[in-house]
Amino acid sequence: MAEQYTSGVARATIDDVARVAGVSTATVSRALRNHPYVAEATKQRIIQVAEELRYVANSNASRLASGQSRTIGLLAPLLTSWYTSEVVAGVEEVLAHARYDLLIGTANPLARERMFRGDARFHQRIDGVILVDVFCSEEGATKLADLETPVVVLGEQLRSVTSASVDNVRGARIAARHLIELGHRRLAVVGGHAHMDVAHNVPTERLHGFQMAMEAAGLRLPKEYVDDGDFTIEGGRTAMRRFLSL
Repeated sequence: MAEQYTSGVARATIDDVARVAGVSTATVSRALRNHPYVAEATKQRIIQVAEELRYVANSNASRLASGQSRTIGLLAPLLTSWYTSEVVAGVEEVLAHARYDLLIGTANPLARERMFRGDARFHQRIDGVILVDVFCSEEGATKLADLETPVVVLGEQLRSVTSASVDNVRGARIAARHLIELGHRRLAVVGGHAHMDVAHNVPTERLHGFQMAMEAAGLRLPKEYVDDGDFTIEGGRTAMRRFLSL
């Protein structure tokens, strides 16, 4: 019986597994999901038959039946950045253990609009959304909170939705204060992403913290000592060359 499915073109279905195992399709479904209500002997027989038939569960059908996509969406403005790739790696590791899929997309204006307005075609494909370094105001956060799809924002501190971020102001202030304590007085800042159509607050917060430390030390930060390095190696190199020429 098994050879009929493994050698032919037709793919074994859950009905085939149920028929060979002598159980209902519902029992097959529960057994393959390790449901506790299926007797261990029955479960093992079903698993053996499924392996013999090389049965592969239709994940899309299971997801439709459960009302869940078991997919998490992740939107970021710059997918090639080191920071984003590290975030994606961490998210993928956690989701893999939970048997969830990850759908990654660029946070361009169209994608953001579809998400914020609750586009059904967008939200039906996912069970949750992670926004990475996508600028979101409190007004926008309120709209996200009203959506049926759960949203987590990384890189912002928001009240209306779950968010996680580092204290960029404090971090930059500590860095500047350290340089000042070493005796340096002519300090410069390389920021990032000032020209991008998808902006976020990190560069602004870091610049603010840097300026706070300098002002506390009675120092000024001239405009010509601030440059947009766009968070790339080449951008940083260009900015540093300009600083050294001042």
